[in-house]
Amino acid sequence: MMLPGKSEFAQLGQKIQVRRFLGEVGRVQHLHPVDTESGRKDVAIGFLTSSLHLPLMLLAAKSFYHFSGIVCPLYVWDDGSLTSRNRDEVHKLFPAARLLRRSDYDLGPLARYPLISAFAQQRLEKYESYAPALKLIGPLASPGAPDRFILSDSDAFFFDWPQTIADWLDSDAKTNRYIAPWSGHDNVAEEDLRDLYEKINVSSCPRINSGLLLLHRSIFNLDILENILEFYRARPYAWDIEQTIYRILMSCSASEPLSQDDYILCHRKYNAVCHHFFTSIIFEEAPVREKIVNLLAYIKDCEQRSKPPINVNQYLKSRHD
Repeated sequence: MMLPGKSEFAQLGQKIQVRRFLGEVGRVQHLHPVDTESGRKDVAIGFLTSSLHLPLMLLAAKSFYHFSGIVCPLYVWDDGSLTSRNRDEVHKLFPAARLLRRSDYDLGPLARYPLISAFAQQRLEKYESYAPALKLIGPLASPGAPDRFILSDSDAFFFDWPQTIADWLDSDAKTNRYIAPWSGHDNVAEEDLRDLYEKINVSSCPRINSGLLLLHRSIFNLDILENILEFYRARPYAWDIEQTIYRILMSCSASEPLSQDDYILCHRKYNAVCHHFFTSIIFEEAPVREKIVNLLAYIKDCEQRSKPPINVNQYLKSRHD
């Protein structure tokens, strides 16, 4: 019998560590339930999630409410994998969460746009099983959705009070904000988008990361969205079509990046308001997993001792003093 090689042992060890980590994060269910309905109705926060990433999403949402103090509706968009047990887990921590399947969306306003309608129902060729489409359709077609939406990934965690979000909500301007990537390349090359830019009268687009977006409903120009989807019909499959779409929509509306010191990708900077970790990074790097577990411990400590939220770094320092 052939024994497993070193790489196979390493992969097995990694899987065990990830399973243990998700078990630890799953303890978020034991934190205090969150009121999401007795506050403001002009904004909501929304997450697209899956059964695998649900523990992360629950902690990400809990961290937002914990630090922001904003009481607003929570929308959770089911990618199709959530079980009845998963749904119970969501409602245990967020009793009034608006947990939506694809069949729950109000697609009536999209009827005049055949490609958008097909995309929303996973009937667009090459995108029949493309769950991230819900990151567009969720804010656009969820029943009762407000004009402002905080769109978050399941792996975007808050570690401090989000002054920027508070300021955005205090403003009457119909503006949009996004995380600006610090490195890497977009999945679609700029030269491949030139014909599309010309068609929709766009000169250039900001580079964005869609892990955390602050959106006003006016961003959804359906004519432009229909043109983008027409462009994609003739192009190879791209995993980040929703990110390309948001890039273009941002360029056609009032938008600006979030502070790269406070809202960051991965873990280049330890002390930040919000970290959007890529899930692959979370599963691969122990320091990132430790940071997330520490966040959970911090929130638990606050709740047990009725302490107001402070910066997580201050909390960790106090534990060692």
